[in-house]
Formats: sequence, C-alpha cells, structure tokens
Amino acid sequence: MPTIQSAVDLFQVLVTHPMAWRSFSVYGAYTALLALAVWRGGWAEQLAAGGSIVQFSAAFALSFADVYWPGIDRPWTHLASDAVFLALFLPLVSCSPRIWPLWFYAFNLMCPLSLAVMLLTPVGTAPFDTTRWIWMLCAMAALAAGVAARLVRPVARPV
Repeated sequence: MPTIQSAVDLFQVLVTHPMAWRSFSVYGAYTALLALAVWRGGWAEQLAAGGSIVQFSAAFALSFADVYWPGIDRPWTHLASDAVFLALFLPLVSCSPRIWPLWFYAFNLMCPLSLAVMLLTPVGTAPFDTTRWIWMLCAMAALAAGVAARLVRPVARPV
C-alpha cells in the first residue's frame, strides 16, 4: 500500500483503487438511506442510522491505521469497531417492537463473524471482502425496509 502523506495522496489512492467506483456508488446510496432514516425515520431508524454513521466513520479511519501506526493490524481494529457497534446496537434489537432491527443486527453480526473466520483460518482476504459487501447490502435492505414502512404508514403524533 502506498504511503499517504497528504490529502492529495489519499484522494489519488481512493480514486485509483480498483473497487473505488463501486464503493462510492454503494456508499453513496447507503449515505442517502442513512440521511432519509435520520430525517424521516422513527427512533429505531434514527438510532440505527446514527450508529451506522459512527461505525462506518470508525471503519474508514481504521482502514488507514496501518499506514499511520505500523504496529497496528487492520483486521483486528475492524473487528473491535464492529464489536463495539454490535454491543451498542443490542438494546435497540431487544426494545424495538418491529422486526427489521433483528434482521439489521443479524446481517451486521455476520461481518465480524466472517472477519473472525478470515483471521483464524488461512483463507486470505478475498472471501472476506466479498462477504462484507453481501452482508452490508443485506443490512442496507433491512434498514430500507424499516424506513419504507415508516414512510408508508407514519406513526400518529400528538398535536
């Protein structure tokens, strides 16, 4: 991986990466969904969107941890950030009367589990990259179902 010393170097790495445009389009759609969940969603959607924003920000920052701190191993930092996100999201799953948070949590749980399999077996990173995209898209679909249900049938609020 090239050494990143400025914002221009970071931009060049992001733009020239082979997965960059697919990443930008999926993350753009996910960002729009998170914004819609914060704007028009109920408390469950807003909590899930806020937690996802914090988790993705932490994962993005930690993806460059090995560049700035050579002693830090990237997969373990991602596993730690996913574990913190799942621990903070567990009360939503247990308190919400709706079913989509359970699916959202389950799909988000699969990502650290597949990462743990990658760390404990010599399979390499390619299977993890594929499964990470699959589970992220499934979690995105679960959150979209929750937001769509809220938009179609809004909750009556006292006047």
